[in-house]
Amino acid sequence: MRTFFQLAIFIAYMFSHITASANSNDECINTFLEHAKDSDSIQSLRDLCFPEQGTSNNKYSSDVEKRIKFEQELHQNPYALTPHKPNYFLPFNFLESPNREPFDSTYSDNFTNTEFHFQFSIKTLVFKSIFNDRAKLWFAYTNRSFWQLYSEYISKPFRETNHEPEFLLTFRNNAELFGFKNRANILILNHQSNGRENDLSRSWNRIIFQSIWYKSNLVLSFRPWYRIPEEEDRYVGDTSGDDNPDIEDFMGKFDLQALYKYNNNMLSVMFRNNFKSNNKGAVELGWSFPFRPKVKGYIRYFNGYGDSLIDYNFRSESLGFGVELTSWY
Repeated sequence: MRTFFQLAIFIAYMFSHITASANSNDECINTFLEHAKDSDSIQSLRDLCFPEQGTSNNKYSSDVEKRIKFEQELHQNPYALTPHKPNYFLPFNFLESPNREPFDSTYSDNFTNTEFHFQFSIKTLVFKSIFNDRAKLWFAYTNRSFWQLYSEYISKPFRETNHEPEFLLTFRNNAELFGFKNRANILILNHQSNGRENDLSRSWNRIIFQSIWYKSNLVLSFRPWYRIPEEEDRYVGDTSGDDNPDIEDFMGKFDLQALYKYNNNMLSVMFRNNFKSNNKGAVELGWSFPFRPKVKGYIRYFNGYGDSLIDYNFRSESLGFGVELTSWY
């Protein structure tokens, strides 16, 4: 894994230095031109894409504000989809050891250590104004898939696909603490499952509270959650009972994420823990860097439990690289 990581870092370093200056503001300008109204001015473009120049009336001094502005414009277009979580493709995702235990041994013995991993995530606005225009209601869907594309002796199956629909009630806020601004607080009704049956079935339902804070190019997101209880199995193999009653022991009760943007490079860290002495959880590192005007190179490293639902109680380590179509902001 160390060799793969060093190689990926070198590739990312080269690409970021070759293309950073050429693409530093292209993406922002192109997005503005695609969704601008007739009433939008050149000053609006400057405020949005060149905040470092400084203006006395700059409403979009951070990338978080830029994303909110673009989303407001985008949801009015019936032919456009609004990104939710990052959308990316990692054609080469290297696993230290694939999880074979839940599967038939004859089948899983042919799993390869390299997969094609991707995430597709979109959302749509359901209600624009709630509680006297203090909140908005969104519906989002995220698909994460792990594809055994390089397996030679089985039919290149999807080892795991996770489906995550959720409703998000978003409250805008302007509170400040230690120089950080609380831009939004979100109440989320979340369902996540792998859509399988019997012994391979995994799912859970949560109520999540998310609080988003930012300061300059640094964004922090804290998400504690409450798992909605399910009925226990009445007998071995009961399909109506809880598929994974111990999932919180491995997936934890919260996650904390930090995002930092520098010269059009995005660095991200996600930490998840269960507040218990056995210290199970996960850490995820991400780096996206300029590659093409609307595409970024992307490197992702994961270590811990729950990279997918089928792996919720299996500790895995992986390193992937590919492209990112949309980022957090």
